[in-house]
Amino acid sequence: MSSKGLEIIDDYYRIEEKLRVLTETLSVPLFIMMLISFVDLYSALVFYLQDDIPSFYLPEIYISAITGVLVVCSLTICSTKIPQYMMDIRTTVRLLINKYEENDLRSEKEFRLLCRMEENDEIYLSACGMVSFQKSLLLSAFGTFFTYALLIENS
Repeated sequence: MSSKGLEIIDDYYRIEEKLRVLTETLSVPLFIMMLISFVDLYSALVFYLQDDIPSFYLPEIYISAITGVLVVCSLTICSTKIPQYMMDIRTTVRLLINKYEENDLRSEKEFRLLCRMEENDEIYLSACGMVSFQKSLLLSAFGTFFTYALLIENS
């Protein structure tokens, strides 16, 4: 196996290990940030749907809602980029495997390492294991938010 190939495989495993440490380290802070953002959103919703809102409360309500939306969206979008990058690497590995299968393998060890890289699971950031940061989180979160808005409005 070439030294360049070994270096790439070692780099991949180092990246994967750092992502696992990052996932464990950021779990609680991500949960707290998401919780605060949803509390901001729902408190803005409750105050906005009241009948007589003094006009000097409106900027605070709007800022609270915008902050909640921005934090939820940015956390979700940035956190879903990690699995996407890992999938890009895995796609490249699949192409290499196909290339090696076609050209008769020079090294069985290299092929086995590439196959192991391809079979690794995706790593998603999560908030205390309760919320996995996937793009579907945005649809679920805002769908729930608008459902509660309708329920509060109609009651």
